[in-house]
Amino acid sequence: MKRLLLAIVFGFACHSHSGAETALDLFKPVAGNIRLASDTLVNWDGEPADIANAIDANDISVVNFVFSGCAAYCPLSLSTMQYLDSKLSVDGRAGLITITIDPFNDQPAVFAAFASKFSPSANWSWLTGDSQAVFATLDGLNYRFGDINAHAPVFLIFDRVNGRYLEISSDVEADRMLAIVQAAIKAR
Repeated sequence: MKRLLLAIVFGFACHSHSGAETALDLFKPVAGNIRLASDTLVNWDGEPADIANAIDANDISVVNFVFSGCAAYCPLSLSTMQYLDSKLSVDGRAGLITITIDPFNDQPAVFAAFASKFSPSANWSWLTGDSQAVFATLDGLNYRFGDINAHAPVFLIFDRVNGRYLEISSDVEADRMLAIVQAAIKAR
C-alpha cells in the first residue's frame, strides 16, 4: 500500500514544474536505508563492476531490475529506461543501471545480447554476475521478489550528491520519470 501511495503521489507530483519539485521531497536518505554492496558484479562485457561505483559515477542514477526471459513488466520497464537513455545520454550527469534478477540465466553474453535490443548508450550499464553477488546487491538495494515471473517493476533514482534516493514501485510513464530525474538534476 505504501508503495502504491508513493506511486500515486509521484504521478500527481510530476504534472507541473512545481509539482516535480514537490516530488523531490519524497527522496529518502541512502544512509540507513540502502546498503551498496561491494560484491563484484560484471558488466555485459564480463568486466568487473559493482553497484556502489556504478552509482557514484553519476550525479543522478536510475536503477531498474529485469531478466532476459521476462515477458511481463521488464519490456515496459526497459522501454522507460530506453526513453530516459535517449533524453539523458547527452547530458552525462545522469546514468542508467539495469541489474538482472536472474543471474543463473543472464550470464554476460546472454545479458549483452538482450541489452543490445535496446541500443543502450555508454551511460547505461547492464550488470549481472554470480548468484551470490547479484543477490547481495539486490538485498542491499532492498529489492525482494518471490516468484521471478511476478516481480514488480521498481525503479530507484539515486541523487549521489545529496545522498538520497527515491523508490518508484509501479508502472510509471516515461515522461513522468524523465521529469523527476530532470528535477533532481536541477535541484543539485
